[in-house]
Amino acid sequence: MVGPLKTPRKILLDWSAPGAFPVAMRRRMARAAKAAIAALPAKSWNSVARKRPRLELSVSILSSAQIRKVNRQFRGKDKATDVLSFPAPEVPGSFAAGDLLICPAVAKTQLKDFGTTYPEELERLVVHGVLHLFGYDHETNARDAKRMFALQEKILRSL
Repeated sequence: MVGPLKTPRKILLDWSAPGAFPVAMRRRMARAAKAAIAALPAKSWNSVARKRPRLELSVSILSSAQIRKVNRQFRGKDKATDVLSFPAPEVPGSFAAGDLLICPAVAKTQLKDFGTTYPEELERLVVHGVLHLFGYDHETNARDAKRMFALQEKILRSL
């Protein structure tokens, strides 16, 4: 049986961004990541993550060309995408949750589709990416997609 979830006391975000990515935007995205992690049900946490006193999440801001290359290499999809998630391996003693790769250029093209502002869209991508890091998937079947998007929207409404 799995014990109760204890949200890590500290969530560290490691930023990698070309040029200057606004501090206010990084703060909003960090808040979104923390809200997503805090909202995860206990069953989403693996045995290593559950025991961590803190989590580290790497967030990289990529150009369309960069994220297209990564998407092609790791997913076989030759197109730019908005967010990619790479969970960290379960390693005792490690605090790494995984890596999020976000493409602001693609995010900007989706504002109208999702009815969001640019900062809201970046928050949406962070929440979406964090859910993928912890096992949520919307591409496997309709039931999983419904479950993931329902939690994503709940988290976004809380921001």
